Amino acid sequence: MEHDHASPNGHAHACDEMKALLSSYLDGELSREERVRADTHLVRCADCRDLVDRAEQLDRAIRDEYRIDAGSVDTAGMQDRVFAA
Repeated sequence: MEHDHASPNGHAHACDEMKALLSSYLDGELSREERVRADTHLVRCADCRDLVDRAEQLDRAIRDEYRIDAGSVDTAGMQDRVFAA
């Protein structure tokens, strides 16, 4: 698997940063620079791509199941609890 940085610690840091930005990434709230950095990392990191895919699936499932506007629900808090598990 190709990683964002040559050192394992650099890769772990990039993954931690991606996890911290996940909610804002999904909501389209990142600055252009943050979005480019996140997208670049996602191109190189299958683990983080999988994380984003699972978060998007969760968001769709919540919207479909409850037919509500996700803006009225604390989806970031839900995602944090799901990914912490």
